[in-house]
Parts: sequence; structure tokens; C-alpha cells
Amino acid sequence: EPRFEQIKLNIWQPLIVNISISYQPTSSSSNDNIEISNFWMLHPFKGYKYFSSPISLFRNPDCGSDYNCVSDIRVFISDLSSSLYKTDIYYKEKYQIRQVVIGIGNWGENAYNVKLKITIPKVLEFQGLKGLNCTLRISEDTINVVALCQFPNPFVNNRNKIHKLYLTLNTGGAFRSYKNRKNKIGSSILTMKVEGTCENQDFDKSNNKGSIDYFLRLAGFVHVAPENLEGIYVDSRNFSSKISPLQRVYPETLGPPYQATFTISNLGPSPL
Repeated sequence: EPRFEQIKLNIWQPLIVNISISYQPTSSSSNDNIEISNFWMLHPFKGYKYFSSPISLFRNPDCGSDYNCVSDIRVFISDLSSSLYKTDIYYKEKYQIRQVVIGIGNWGENAYNVKLKITIPKVLEFQGLKGLNCTLRISEDTINVVALCQFPNPFVNNRNKIHKLYLTLNTGGAFRSYKNRKNKIGSSILTMKVEGTCENQDFDKSNNKGSIDYFLRLAGFVHVAPENLEGIYVDSRNFSSKISPLQRVYPETLGPPYQATFTISNLGPSPL
């Protein structure tokens, strides 16, 4: 008999079951003198030595009139930082903690064996996957951490209240790859990716991926200012001569010399 609770949890398309039973005698019978055919009667009237059941059709009523569940998995990822340039990471920036939200939802019929793949650069330490069924591994290029999270069956339509994951990123080690250029793994962009998949049919796979690009900024604001400029007198009367190649320059055409001191300051955020 169909167990409807198990059907809803495991079957996303019609399943046809046909059972057949047949008897094959062996030489290991305990008593060779007994005629097996005398009591081997699967059918109470015809006495056939084989039995074939009627076709049983198991269908999930949650999958619509065609009993074939077609899901529509959608994912998104966003940085919750309040800064206008929230995708920029500066060297020794003041705030090194970033909050990232990842959403996964189903806009269609039931989805089964739903997995969320999260790829995070290894130099960005993270936390926030506790309580979820996730496994971690290092990518083949050894520069990313891959988290594979699985959701229980069935993953029902939740377009009005999608499932959200909140990750905390520490960007303090974002420039770690620059310390040793021999490895040739330094990059000015760190990409965090998410992808949602399911085992049954997905209506539109163009919506099941998302990413964030973090740009590493080694930038400083340099301010140059002269000191005591008020006490300097510049005689511009003799600065009308145009210097051209191979022209003889006479000292009296250059005007009086002067000396000035300039202050150079870096207003950040990165060191020079």
C-alpha cells in the first residue's frame, strides 16, 4: 500500500511498480522425495508457479494534475554593509566585519534534494552555517572554501517567505595573498558565489546563481601643501623666455632662485 507521507517526501514524478514472483527449484532441497509442484500454488485456483501483480501507480498529489513536480529554484546574495562602496575592501580598513545575506526560495512546485553551494575565498574567514546540514571542502585550486548545504524534503513553495542565511565575513586577511608574490595567486578581485540545485526538474535555471565581487583597494589620498608660501616672492618678469632644444640659457633669464618646503600627508585608507 502506498505510504502517502513517504510519497510526499521522496517522489516527485509518477512511479510505476510491477511485482512478479516465480519459483526456481534448487538441488539443496531438504527432502528430494517431496514433489514440490504439489504444494507450490501461488494462485489459489490456477496453480501457476509464477505471479504477476497488477500495475501500481504511485503519484504525489502535491505535484499538480500531471503528478510531475516542476520547481523553480531562485537564489540571491547581498552585502548588508551600509557603505556606498560596500564591495570595496581597503588595506587595514577600519571595519573588517561584513554581513552577507544569502536567500534561496522556490517559486514552483515541490523541490527535492535541494542543495545550496556557497564558494567563499579562503582569505575571507566566515561563520554562520551552524545548525545547517553543510559540508566544507577546499576547492581544487586551493584558493576557495566550498560549503554544500542540503535542505530536507520536500522544499515547498516559499516565495512569500524565502529561506535566508546570514554569514559574517572577516576581511582582515583579504590581502594575505599579496605577501608572497611567488605563489602568483594574488588577485585584485575576490568573488563569492552561490548556486542552488535540485534533483527534479527546474523551470528556469537562470535564476539559481548569484555572486558578489569584492575589489581590493590599495588606495591612499595624498595631500601636498606648501609651507610658508606667503613669505615667498616670485619674480615673474624674467620668465618669458621659452626653452627650446640646444638653446643657450643665460642665468639672468631665469630670475632669482627661491626655496620652498612641502608637506606630504596620506589621509588613507591604505598605506603607501
